[in-house]
Amino acid sequence: MTREIVMIFVFLSLSLIASFSAYFEDKKRKEYQNDERWQQITMKANTFTLYFIMCLSLVMFLLGLFAYFGLTSNSNLINQWNGSQFGATFMLGWLISQPFIIFITRIYLLFKYDKEL
Repeated sequence: MTREIVMIFVFLSLSLIASFSAYFEDKKRKEYQNDERWQQITMKANTFTLYFIMCLSLVMFLLGLFAYFGLTSNSNLINQWNGSQFGATFMLGWLISQPFIIFITRIYLLFKYDKEL
């Protein structure tokens, strides 16, 4: 029962963050009338967000690779993940939290570049 409530809360939070991001971007686009400055701001934010996504994906890939193939036989944490369900739960939690991190990073970058440029 509590797992379903947590999942509902997670997806509700994600939808609120995504809605705020879309609202903020649309509001600023109308405010600046989609001029070159706003296009440059969104381009810089999109580029940095894409690099951030690639880095997060690389970290997840390496963690999964190390856990699956046991390349780190001396690491107790990785060995515990292999023998329990914690590794799968951690990976699922990480995959669920990635959209939050991405949306929050993009909103932060839009605010930052809006003030800088």
